[in-house]
Amino acid sequence: MLDDSEHLSTHPKLVRLLAHYVQADIASPETWQNRVDQLESTEPRELSKLHGRLLAYGWLEPNLGAVPCCYRATPAGRRALRKYQAKRVADNTDAEAA
Repeated sequence: MLDDSEHLSTHPKLVRLLAHYVQADIASPETWQNRVDQLESTEPRELSKLHGRLLAYGWLEPNLGAVPCCYRATPAGRRALRKYQAKRVADNTDAEAA
């Protein structure tokens, strides 16, 4: 079974989408963010699937009563992104040391 950082390391678009919500959450933790409807080099259908994955992993929380649909990063989503970023830093440090 893949851990959080492995899920993210194989899907850069998933990282970008999660990072968007996490950054917005850091700026205003209690504020719901409108659903991202455009992501560079991503078709709308693929973007819907990416949102679905974030929801399935528990990294994004939907506000089902909001119009338009709103989301915010969950604590698990913030942890997953931090873990992914820490792993990338460690991997880059190891590569530079070699």
